[in-house]
Amino acid sequence: LVKNGHFPASPTLPRVSVSIPLLDLYFSLLERSGDAVTALSAALRTLYSKRGFEFIDDSGRLVVDPFRRSLSEAIQWYDQLCTRIDLDVESAIDRAAHRLAARMGALTGSIVCPLLLQRRCPACFGKAAFGCSLEGGGDIHVAVDANFHHRHRAGVAESDFIYRPQYFISKEEVDAMGDRVAGLRKRNSPRRPPKAPDEAVEECAQTYEAADGKKVKTNSQVFDDTGLCALVCRHDIPLFLANVDTPGEQQKYALALIEHLFNLLPQKATVTVLYDIGCVVDRSVNNYDIFPESVTSRLAFATSAMHAYGHQWSCQLAYNPRFRCGMGLTDGEGVERLWSKLRKLIPLTRSSSRPKRLWLIDRQLNAINTELRCSLGSWVANRLRNGVAKQHEIAENRLQGLTISTSDLRLEWESQKASQSCIRPHVPTHIKKQIDALLSLQTKFDVIETASRDARSAMESLNGYISTDIQLSLQSLEEARIKVVEEIDSLQISLDIPKDAPVVEGVSAGFLRTLFMARDLKVNLRKRAVASFFEWDRLDQAVGGRAEPLGTRIHQQTRKAIEKRTPALRGAIKTFNGYCRDLEKMACGTPGCTIPIPHTLSEKLEELREDPCLHEDVWVTPSPGGVVPRWLGDKDVRKGIHAVIRMDRAAEEKLRLESEMRNLISWFGRELAAIQLAFLDPLNSPLRQLLLQKLRLHLLLRQRWKTPLVTSADFDAEVAAAGEQVRRLIGSDILDEDPYSILDIAAPIDDSGIEAAPVQRPPDPQAPLHADVVLILEVPRDIRYDSLGGLEGLRISDTQADPDCPISEAQDGPGNNTSRRRSPSFSPSDVARLEDTKGWLNDACINGCAYLLQRRIAGAGGAPQTYNPDCAVFSSWVFGLAQRLESESQPSTEEVWRHVQNTEYWLRENWILPIHHCNHWLLVVIRLSKGEIHCFDSFGNAALWEDHISTLISCVEMLRQVANDYGCHIGLDTVAKRWHLHLLTTQRLQNNNYDCGVWVLAVLTAVLRGFHMVRLPESRIPLFRQYLARLARLSVVY
Repeated sequence: LVKNGHFPASPTLPRVSVSIPLLDLYFSLLERSGDAVTALSAALRTLYSKRGFEFIDDSGRLVVDPFRRSLSEAIQWYDQLCTRIDLDVESAIDRAAHRLAARMGALTGSIVCPLLLQRRCPACFGKAAFGCSLEGGGDIHVAVDANFHHRHRAGVAESDFIYRPQYFISKEEVDAMGDRVAGLRKRNSPRRPPKAPDEAVEECAQTYEAADGKKVKTNSQVFDDTGLCALVCRHDIPLFLANVDTPGEQQKYALALIEHLFNLLPQKATVTVLYDIGCVVDRSVNNYDIFPESVTSRLAFATSAMHAYGHQWSCQLAYNPRFRCGMGLTDGEGVERLWSKLRKLIPLTRSSSRPKRLWLIDRQLNAINTELRCSLGSWVANRLRNGVAKQHEIAENRLQGLTISTSDLRLEWESQKASQSCIRPHVPTHIKKQIDALLSLQTKFDVIETASRDARSAMESLNGYISTDIQLSLQSLEEARIKVVEEIDSLQISLDIPKDAPVVEGVSAGFLRTLFMARDLKVNLRKRAVASFFEWDRLDQAVGGRAEPLGTRIHQQTRKAIEKRTPALRGAIKTFNGYCRDLEKMACGTPGCTIPIPHTLSEKLEELREDPCLHEDVWVTPSPGGVVPRWLGDKDVRKGIHAVIRMDRAAEEKLRLESEMRNLISWFGRELAAIQLAFLDPLNSPLRQLLLQKLRLHLLLRQRWKTPLVTSADFDAEVAAAGEQVRRLIGSDILDEDPYSILDIAAPIDDSGIEAAPVQRPPDPQAPLHADVVLILEVPRDIRYDSLGGLEGLRISDTQADPDCPISEAQDGPGNNTSRRRSPSFSPSDVARLEDTKGWLNDACINGCAYLLQRRIAGAGGAPQTYNPDCAVFSSWVFGLAQRLESESQPSTEEVWRHVQNTEYWLRENWILPIHHCNHWLLVVIRLSKGEIHCFDSFGNAALWEDHISTLISCVEMLRQVANDYGCHIGLDTVAKRWHLHLLTTQRLQNNNYDCGVWVLAVLTAVLRGFHMVRLPESRIPLFRQYLARLARLSVVY
């Protein structure tokens, strides 16, 4: 059955077999959409029924579901076989890697992570040297969190499904950690210096449900497995998971995952763990010695960036990753993104058997790991672009105009942290209750006032007629208003200065009373604001897919609850801002007052979330030395501190990204050498075909991991070094510079001992281009310039070409590849762009003018002129199609052919491509047989071409393949193997922001006339623009 492409549904006495390609398709669907056995089996039944095939049993009755059981069995056993084969391949590579490591380790003394961690995230664990200090962020950043949506029903029947998870740690490890924590907490805790005040950590523990291990989050009578706890690296790649079987989120799951990670790491590796309740867990680890000193000295905790606003300010100063040195832009929210990817499994795993539940989750994790590992290059490039560059730009803009230096701003930030870390955030319980009651009464008073005002307005509309009911209602409202006012006055009187308040000389009792009122009110409104932020986050995550959908009813209830509490929150903010203004007035009338006045808060909740003043406590003591610190009283200093913090994190992120790319390149070389060595090992001859496939996929990482931080030469050096390592180890020269030469070393041997046919390379016309590109940042010496003779005094009539101009109307004939193309039509707005001396040319202007220029230069009429007929001018859309090759929306062959067929480019030597890049026009001339790419930028910017090299090569390959597909053969002998990218100018020719398109068309004219580059002063560009406008006016369509 297997030799004929079918897999049995049972290992013994099978009655049904399933097509192996169908099973492969199922597993591909499994990775994208979850388990689909029921849907697939029902689809097969419907398909066969439509074709006239019905299934009946021995008694002649119709079988309702003939495929599901057999398909499930085949999937199970096929997965077992594939998993076994994958493990054999990995074992072969592991043996080769250990041989190489034994040799290289003896030579270099390097210590690396286990291969398991290196393969899961080579950017984090691929380095060969550890020992970065925790103050500098540590070597590795990981995040941990739990989720209670992935539950499993207790009443589901068990099955004989056999699977050994790759990502889940054992229940024994988790239970052992739980027993250890429970035993240590019964002893007297050894007090260590806290990083944040205990009162602040206690407030954080009360804010987050995750800190309460006894809180029941699910019904243990209904569910036997209540959730999952995951550990991911900073690139969102899952490392390990633990199955949660307790009603609440206990710390033992996160601690067990952390311990499991440390058991695999080298002895010098340092780790920073980001957790929603990192401050609470850090206090537990330090107070109870949960980990040995060898682990505790290499472990640090931080809170996740998104949940940082739920922590007290003094806690944030110690644990917020945006305030800690060395953390870069790590946000710790990778676990949340992992839950978003796994949410499609929630309904499936809830009613599956317990082993199959773990199998589904584990297989999905493996697919997520593979996808994220292959896209590490895109992740780094995106972080550089949208993280480092963007944050640095924002910081630079905020620092503009400030007179204080960055070094002084850093000193002020250190002074602020030292001062605010010791502020007591605790407010007495009775004060809290009184503040809550006062805010509730204030809301009630506002409602009564609104009702009274509406009632009086209604009375005025009745023209004096007032019924008894209306009079009673008004009287009732007035009595309620008087009662609420009396209660508010009573509470305000009771909110007096606490007994432990500091004595401040020269300040009135009213000032101190208002100050304490402001402090206590701010603590209360901050708690309310954070609760509101959490509710909005829940809605946003549900809508965005990061959390389980709430449903219409719960969504509406949540919104109504938020809207109901919003007026009280805004009222508290107004009251607090009133206290601030009163304090400012009283301070102005009190000379010598050194107590810092609190800053007002924004009444817009969306701005309040980003306001750092919300988390700062109100000072109730005089400033040291009688002077208000600049970080507290100077708005420019506060603004500069925020900018410097942002700039420092961006700089740290760039350094970490550079280190991670070095890790990727290093691991790429080591893994490549191990795969090659495993392929050459005679013991692995049955696995050679699979190892060969592994090698091809591994070499593709060179393209996927290419970023602005590394070049193709870096990967090529690793390929050469890997081959050299294998040569030295096996003592043979069977490897050469081409990594694909390994295909010709030996043919795979099957089980029968008959040598299989050697693997042949693809036919030459369809072979992929493995082109190397040399970037030459200078102008070629043999370049020929065209001054566009006849341009001076240009006067072109609307009926015929100027005899002084070297451009005339084209005549159809040999060598004119524009004869088959449809003439362009310009709109009046396009012509207006050309006539406007400061008009920026759009794609219609560029493409239309390029067509007209080629037709006129190719014409036989007019003065004798030079014309290069071996040119194909593409539209600007072609390069855009090539850019789409790297995205999910790849262009079809028909779409590309539709844009390029009329150019007859397969007959031309020179390909001319206009390129639109960030509202700027560029030009590229590809000379195929010479292997040269000439690039023109009117700004003379050489750096931007590095980002376009891979797309240009992909564009050449795309055009070659499309031509071959339509019978217009372009062989590899026509296209160069090695490309040299030259710059047509390194000087800035354009000094405005609108003439780039005119410059591109001028260079295009020179190339069509047989030259390389145009030599034209900028003062003559308007004349050439006028000529283009007159050409376009002849083709205008109204």
